[in-house]
Amino acid sequence: MSKPNIRALIGSVVFVLLAPPGLVRADESLPAGMAPAAAVQPVGGTQCQRPVTGELRYLPATPIDAVALIEPPPAAGSAAERADLAAVLKVQRAARAAGRTAGAVADAEISCARVAAAAGEFHDPLAAASALEFLTRAASEASQLARVAKRYWHRPRPYVTSAKVERLGDVAPGADLPESPAASASYRELRDHTSYPSGHGAFGMACGLILARMVPERRGELYARGSSFADSRVIIGAHYPTDVAAGRLIATAAMALMMANPCFEEDFAIAQAALRGSLGLGAGH
Repeated sequence: MSKPNIRALIGSVVFVLLAPPGLVRADESLPAGMAPAAAVQPVGGTQCQRPVTGELRYLPATPIDAVALIEPPPAAGSAAERADLAAVLKVQRAARAAGRTAGAVADAEISCARVAAAAGEFHDPLAAASALEFLTRAASEASQLARVAKRYWHRPRPYVTSAKVERLGDVAPGADLPESPAASASYRELRDHTSYPSGHGAFGMACGLILARMVPERRGELYARGSSFADSRVIIGAHYPTDVAAGRLIATAAMALMMANPCFEEDFAIAQAALRGSLGLGAGH
């Protein structure tokens, strides 16, 4: 799929997911450049075809080209990179002043539960757990689209570029390093030079988008929490703001593709019913 086509599809998905209920009717036109959600062609027909063996995946076998989808990161030594680094330092100072550092470190956990808390209190933890398992699995798959682009761009993380950047959480010095010296060196090289795009940024955005669709009454809070989850990567010094923005774009493209998969839609409906029931809400919109 070409970049213009996938970006039009992304615009359609965001508009459908985040527009206030009742804003868009079936007989109304979407803004220019936005294809209607119905234009997304189902993967493998209109029926869910679950694999006999192996893990069910919601993305097609040949998904989008993440490298072609996103713009290149700022060039090393450029004014844009200096501005990106200045933004990291500014965000870190603001987070320390606001007492947000501990929460940002906790956001390293790969779980949509971190985002779903913005939906409200869960009255049925078991039902919520089953929904959160689906959410985390789908968001994790969406974030995996960033891997090829990470290795392609090989961008050094902010703390590699400047010693002024504070390293916290899972990028703190010595954090979760393999015991073998050789494996440790290889791990550090891979970890320290895969800044662009942000996989955590993609994950948080995917959590927020799926949850916003599940609970449209609280979509504003959920979308904001998904965004702040991604922004936590800047606070801990793992990413630049441009890394996070690229991750969000990749996640939204992944969501556009997942929504065309009948298996995703089936599992989404089951998880939505469980989540909304746990929140004490009625049937989904």
